[in-house]
Amino acid sequence: MILNWDVHASDGTKDIFYCDPMVLTMSLHQNPTNFFPRQGWTHEIGAEAGEGYTVNVPLPSGSGDAEYLMIFDSIVAPIHRQFGPHYLIVECGFDAHHQDPLANQRLTTNGYYELARRLLLLRKGGIILTLEGGYNFETIGQIACALFSALLGEPNPFPEELHEGQMGGEDLLSYSLMSGSIKSKAQSPRRADSIEAVIRQLQGSLGKYWALPRLT
Repeated sequence: MILNWDVHASDGTKDIFYCDPMVLTMSLHQNPTNFFPRQGWTHEIGAEAGEGYTVNVPLPSGSGDAEYLMIFDSIVAPIHRQFGPHYLIVECGFDAHHQDPLANQRLTTNGYYELARRLLLLRKGGIILTLEGGYNFETIGQIACALFSALLGEPNPFPEELHEGQMGGEDLLSYSLMSGSIKSKAQSPRRADSIEAVIRQLQGSLGKYWALPRLT
């Protein structure tokens, strides 16, 4: 199983395995409306023998720790348990962090720590992490330390407190690294109000192939 949590949809990996039932690909990424690579929708589920073995989760702009972990618990974990892969390869992007200049997601080091901790709970065989995006060089080291601390069973050495709707000075400084990004970030939503709608879309498109828990 290949799990992507880079802020961009895993389009190359998807294309390679789109018709292959031996490799399950799953991508958690920012909604690709007006965002590269403009693909990775919930209805893109694979083709031919691989139908149902591609899972795309277009997370709403502004999604943070709660939304990513909700998707992990309600979509990633149940499908992983049913598929039962020997190896889990993670396309491990750090560009969904709230101080990354490239996109609009709101993960903290706490979120990455919890995602990694959940990987251990799923593990039946090997876990392979491949570095993907991450464009704030002052924070990617902290995120990596938090992630590996979780895998080693140690506390998060760089915990963060980030409240919904908050954009601190560090955020503004980080997003100023790209032209015009402060304005677009300030105007973007910082709550993912439609995360439940994404889950329901996935239940509709994947319910034929995987048993997914219903929202209460």
